[in-house]
Parts: sequence; structure tokens; C-alpha cells
Amino acid sequence: AEIRPVDGPADWASLARLTRRDHEEEGAKAGRPPHPASVTTAMVATKRAKAPDLRFFLASVDGEDCAFFSSWPGIAGTGVGKVEDLFTAPEHRRRGIATALIAHAVADARDRGADQVLIGAEPADTPKAMYAALGFAPVCTLRSYTRPGG
Repeated sequence: AEIRPVDGPADWASLARLTRRDHEEEGAKAGRPPHPASVTTAMVATKRAKAPDLRFFLASVDGEDCAFFSSWPGIAGTGVGKVEDLFTAPEHRRRGIATALIAHAVADARDRGADQVLIGAEPADTPKAMYAALGFAPVCTLRSYTRPGG
């Protein structure tokens, strides 16, 4: 896979398409409709507003963008960075693309000042086994709260 930083309108549009696929898959896994397209659009706009400190990467195979991930070196002087928002299109999984993106993003965070690098995973989410295989270790528990609509 070729990995490149998201740079320019075409790359942001590609990231938006992949983010939409991610939201559709999340909805299907949870047995609910996906987030509305307007939510996807707003989330990508928020990601874009965090750039260049938060750096997104796209992976492509044979010219087709198929995965994304991001890195952040953290607050200057803390030495703690973060990588997050991993998604690979289902038809491109189990080919080492996600592993390559993680290595690339961790290296980017470290090049920009991070010593330790955090990665988040939902307790029931699939990637945590891959993260452990890549040397990440659990350090905290995630707790989420939801307020019902109405």
C-alpha cells in the first residue's frame, strides 16, 4: 500500500468517502441506521480543523484509497502522542494495510516529539487484538455515557 498525508481537497474528499463507509459499517454492526450523512460531513470538517497538528494519512492500493489513520504528537513537552481513527475498507482487510498505517502514524508522532504513543480501542472492538500484537498494552478502561433522546 502507498501511504500519504491527507493534503488538499481531493484527499479530504477521499477521507470523507471512507469515513462514510466507516459510519455505515458501524451502524450495521450495531443493528441501527448509520449516522446521517450530515454527521459524517461535520466529523470530517472537525478533523480538518485539527490539521496540521492532527495529521491524517490515506493508504491506497492500485490507485484506490482504501484506508485511513491519524497521528498527533501531543502537547509539546509531554512526550505523549496519540494515534487514532483507523479504518480499512472491508475488501482490503487482512493485507497488512492497517499494520502499515499504524507503523507510519506512530513514526510520524514520534518524529514530531512523542515518546510514548497511545491508541484507543472500544472494549468489544476487533482491532484491540491487532494493537496488542503490535506491542500496545492496555493502560486504562474506557467508560462511555449515552443520554437517550426524547
